[in-house]
Amino acid sequence: MKRAYSVINSEFLVTNMNQSLKRPTLFWIKKIAWLCLSIIILGGTYSIFHVTLYAQGELFDVISMGAVFATLGSTMVSIASLLCNRYYEEFTSCINTLKNELLSQNITLNWLFLKRHEVIQKSPKEYVTYQSTNPKIVFEIGSTDLLVEIPVQKKDFYELELLKKIFQMKIAKHAYTAYLLDYADSIMESGLYMWECTYHILISAFLYKCYRNLIIIGTIFFISGLIATFSYAVFL
Repeated sequence: MKRAYSVINSEFLVTNMNQSLKRPTLFWIKKIAWLCLSIIILGGTYSIFHVTLYAQGELFDVISMGAVFATLGSTMVSIASLLCNRYYEEFTSCINTLKNELLSQNITLNWLFLKRHEVIQKSPKEYVTYQSTNPKIVFEIGSTDLLVEIPVQKKDFYELELLKKIFQMKIAKHAYTAYLLDYADSIMESGLYMWECTYHILISAFLYKCYRNLIIIGTIFFISGLIATFSYAVFL
């Protein structure tokens, strides 16, 4: 019998190892990128203040410019916070719909307190690692399959992985819709609902993460404005 999709439930895997796992390169690249961005914003703010204001020695102008940076940062944080709440509510709604209405089988969603990866040292040369995986939806498109891991917690919101799956689903949507039309009444409705729900879960999680990053950037602008203002006496 043809199926529109299948579900792979979440798993909890425990493995014995003789060496500790290293963090993936992408983790460090992201940390370094955020550090560089913070330095650029702080350095750029100082340069603006130094070139335009510190040389003139007018305290009022320095305070005014600092207020502009602080206002810009706080505005970015406020707007991004509202959008974060909106998209997280959409994400939660889609997850509940997926679990309670669309899936006929029970799936296990990872608990908030459970880390995705953890390494425990048993002895100087022996480690135990556990890994928890999220549920996966496998969309069957003719002879090929598209596997999509469902993010279920905020800690699962990885921008690049989400963006990759979003593009894969956009590219494959036409082929998947054509596949469903070949088996009209038997699988089309459930397959289409599952596809759209999964796509909106990914979109909501990705947009939430983007605006979450914007909150961080706005906070950096706010702090840089305060630092530049209160450093007036130092750099004068």
